[in-house]
Amino acid sequence: MGVAACASPIAVAKKKDGTGGGTPSPSLLLVAHGSRLGADPAVAKLMTVLSADFGEVAFAVVHGRPNPHEVLTGMTGSPVHVVPLLIACGDVSGSLFASLSRLTAVARSRLRVHPPIGAHPRLAALICERIGRIIDECQLAPRNTAVVLVGHGSGRNPVSGSAIRRIASLVRAQACEAAEVHCAFLSEAPLVQDWQTLTRCKNVIAVPCLLTTGIHLRFDLPELLRVEETCRAGIVGARRLFVAPHLTADTHGLAALVRDTVFGRDAVFGRFPASVGAAA
Repeated sequence: MGVAACASPIAVAKKKDGTGGGTPSPSLLLVAHGSRLGADPAVAKLMTVLSADFGEVAFAVVHGRPNPHEVLTGMTGSPVHVVPLLIACGDVSGSLFASLSRLTAVARSRLRVHPPIGAHPRLAALICERIGRIIDECQLAPRNTAVVLVGHGSGRNPVSGSAIRRIASLVRAQACEAAEVHCAFLSEAPLVQDWQTLTRCKNVIAVPCLLTTGIHLRFDLPELLRVEETCRAGIVGARRLFVAPHLTADTHGLAALVRDTVFGRDAVFGRFPASVGAAA
């Protein structure tokens, strides 16, 4: 059985292992924020890759459909590992756990709720690799190249901005090739449109720290950065601006983080409802 399209009300991929018995594989539920644009092809690819490791791989969104409650109602595996496909849960934590709380007590006992994928320490390494590829492919001088990590941010909840700042610290610590590493946000200062005052270098690489292709990535970010959505690079005044692909575009790299989040030696999870703190 293949991966169900993410545009359907409920999207579940079943593992094709050819076995008729033995220990059942655990199930996986990826939870994203949700977008009015509907299905995200990058998430469908991620589900396909991960379906080799789990008995079921499902996708739900906090805002919109399919929501976690209706998807989990249709899943049969146990345990079900819930991995938020988010940089940080932040403002969406309440909606996520409200959806999970509508499940029966038996259904809730199957859940293993993990921290958001943005909390994984190796995410910074993936970002550094992406920055290095752009510097090499575009023949940029590292000493004259700045990086701006672009996050959503929030004027109400500091969790989102703090997560991006933590990732930026890890990128700096891993000797990223760029001379500068900054943060900018859609909904808190410093704002994305102020990237020219944040940076000094001639070359600037903007890295969208967004995990699904929604309105912000497709429309808001290109407008704020003054580049066309379909263009990878643009000239703004005397500066050259390069926009990296969003994080979910690295299907295999992100899949490795999801596997490690669930199966890794240092994997942590909470059993609902005591798991609220773990995922926030």
